[in-house]
Amino acid sequence: MVAGRVGPILVLIVGIIFLIHGIITILVIPLFIIALYELLCGIIAILGIYFGLKRRVYARFLCLAAGILGVASQIISFFTPYSFSSLYLLRFFIPFFYLEYIFGFLFLIGGVLCVVSEERFLYYYLVKRDLKNSVLDVGEEQDKIDDLENFLKQKLSSDWDKIKISFNAYKAGELDKSVFIEIAVKNLGNKFLNIFRKSPIRNFKSVKK
Repeated sequence: MVAGRVGPILVLIVGIIFLIHGIITILVIPLFIIALYELLCGIIAILGIYFGLKRRVYARFLCLAAGILGVASQIISFFTPYSFSSLYLLRFFIPFFYLEYIFGFLFLIGGVLCVVSEERFLYYYLVKRDLKNSVLDVGEEQDKIDDLENFLKQKLSSDWDKIKISFNAYKAGELDKSVFIEIAVKNLGNKFLNIFRKSPIRNFKSVKK
């Protein structure tokens, strides 16, 4: 679970840094090959996260590819002729450039974490997003029910006791509707969500903040 959360964050942050780094390198220093490598790394990293949020299986491999290219670009930059020139030394006067090799290492670590996370890749963020959308949907359906308490008792049976306290707090105005729904989902999962839907939604596991 941790790899699926930390890996994408590392890849996205370092990918954006590489993208910015590549643009500035083209504008300030004539290291076009290195800059193109870095631009490519940044673009691939962002695409990896984007397609990951679209639930594409290959997305985590894009993140790994970005990390490998990131390290490769740092190796190439070290052995280029400009690396030993006074012009290249200008890079050390630009903020965060002296950390580029550390960023390259973090890039690769992030890519590896994305791959090893397998089906947990971006899982936390996907569930949080889907949960937010479901809360809005359930809230609309909930407003259409006249006697919500009896409805929940009939649909949930013995599980009603698990959310009884939070429902009473919601009924008394002590809890917001969205907060009550989130508590109910964390306690009952998709059993709570599905009673408001004609078609059962996919399995939800509890999401802890």
